[in-house]
Amino acid sequence: MEYTYAAYRNMMKSLKNNGYTPIRFCDVSDEIDYPAIIRHDVDMDLQEAVKLAGIEKNEGIRSTYFVMLSSEYYNLLTGRNLKSAREILRLGHEIGLHFDITAYDAELTINKLGGVLKKEISLLESILDIKVKSISWHIPREDLLGMHLDFLDEMGICNAYDPYFYSGYKYVSDSMMRWREPLEAYIEKKQYKKLQILTHPIWYREIQNMADEEILRENRDKKIDIIGRYLDTIKPGCYSGNSSVD
Repeated sequence: MEYTYAAYRNMMKSLKNNGYTPIRFCDVSDEIDYPAIIRHDVDMDLQEAVKLAGIEKNEGIRSTYFVMLSSEYYNLLTGRNLKSAREILRLGHEIGLHFDITAYDAELTINKLGGVLKKEISLLESILDIKVKSISWHIPREDLLGMHLDFLDEMGICNAYDPYFYSGYKYVSDSMMRWREPLEAYIEKKQYKKLQILTHPIWYREIQNMADEEILRENRDKKIDIIGRYLDTIKPGCYSGNSSVD
């Protein structure tokens, strides 16, 4: 499948035409026949996520967008990112927490994980004035893949890597701009009763004219440009205070 908006739109149409019901994590129910959870991990660019959210809205589809609070590429509290997140919600989609465990101490234990997750979930809820109902791991540790965490049940949180979703649904991802399995064939043959489809909005364009490394370099350049614009606002001699320290 090409990484274009047209190809993505066609995949959404194919899901519906072949009897699947595209859903958000917050919509999951055993009463739904042939559910297809549509999930997006927003690692770098919320503006790119809005573009896919609009396509889905036009196709009558609602999905889940997982956003990070510890990304080095975007700050959810800046004006344009906050506006983008709210636009995703306005279009009818769910926003969940994309939790980066690598942002914490390497010795973060399962016992400590619950407390850290609660803090990030509470912060995301406060920023967007929503109830967070789902999470996904960013660069997950192996011990967390397919692990059931009781404290998430107590919090009413769906974990995309819980055994119910990770093993109970056929999980297919476009990680590093590579579909490692024939998703289109799975859909057309209705091969699996339940699908969890993960995409990363950063890969999709009007025309597929860049490889993964080129896209990553493009985003690196965007970050450099933001830093450059900030440096342009700093003028010599703007500080007039006393430099002495008590």
